[in-house]
Amino acid sequence: MNKPQIDFSIIVPVFNRKSYLEAAIHSISRQTYESYEVIVIDDGSTDDTAEFVESLGGPISKIRQANSGVSKARNHGAEIARGKYLVFLDSDDVLLPWSLQCYSDVISRFQPLVISARTIEFKDEPPTLEEVVYQKPLVRVYDDYLANAEIYSFVGASCIIIEADVFARSNGFANEMNAGEDYDLLLRVGVERPYAKIEAPATVGYRVHADNVSKKVDRLVEGSSNLLARESEGIYPGGRERAFDRITVIGRVVRPVILASLQRGRLEDAWRLYRKSFWMHVRTMRIRFLVAAAVLILCSFLKEATKFFSKSRAAVE
Repeated sequence: MNKPQIDFSIIVPVFNRKSYLEAAIHSISRQTYESYEVIVIDDGSTDDTAEFVESLGGPISKIRQANSGVSKARNHGAEIARGKYLVFLDSDDVLLPWSLQCYSDVISRFQPLVISARTIEFKDEPPTLEEVVYQKPLVRVYDDYLANAEIYSFVGASCIIIEADVFARSNGFANEMNAGEDYDLLLRVGVERPYAKIEAPATVGYRVHADNVSKKVDRLVEGSSNLLARESEGIYPGGRERAFDRITVIGRVVRPVILASLQRGRLEDAWRLYRKSFWMHVRTMRIRFLVAAAVLILCSFLKEATKFFSKSRAAVE
């Protein structure tokens, strides 16, 4: 017998983050909307996270898997989900009390297949209701995600709300990707109609800490490289007609990674991404960026060359 469908399945992957997970679960328990389930996937934690997950009471489905990465963990949760829509929540983030109610209101009004949420950043303790308040949803609706390409907005996995059938058709998150997998999913469902972007209120608290993927340049380089490769391989839908929209999205991801690589002294990574994305940036008329980045790369190269020759001279002397 099929289990009765509910409105939302909240899928929470976790690896060695007990302290953060407690706040995430607490934020879910404060939801004012009632038609939801919670699925926690422990991705082979080696600390006391697994014990904490097992101790969780209430209607929470718990899965433990061998360490396989966050994408596979999310997909594992989606396989057993009963919700019409999937809500992804990273274990270091939190929902605000009105999040599901807001999503439900947006779905009732616009019937989007894909939704992106607005975040509010915080450190240490989750944001209080004095810092952020609920308001009537302000929503921009587009034909699809790619139609939003020209307008930048941060979209991490915790910002993605997607109809379960659409997620299944897309084969979910790419199991082999643990960086850039959020944008990869959005690009693969980029022509699903319609797409809604919530501009207010904030519904996700994004925790800023030292272990954020956004602070790990090696992971960012890996994610950017994957997006460029998958576009080159023709994996993303829309054909030639939507190529400009796709490369606009990918360019917005790649540009800051090139600059971050230069700042961290990763000249080889910066040069590789620059070369692979060069014609993409030419087509989207990002000429100022190409010139500025080329100057920075050249300066970095000359600086490294000067150091090399100085060390060689010192060794000879």
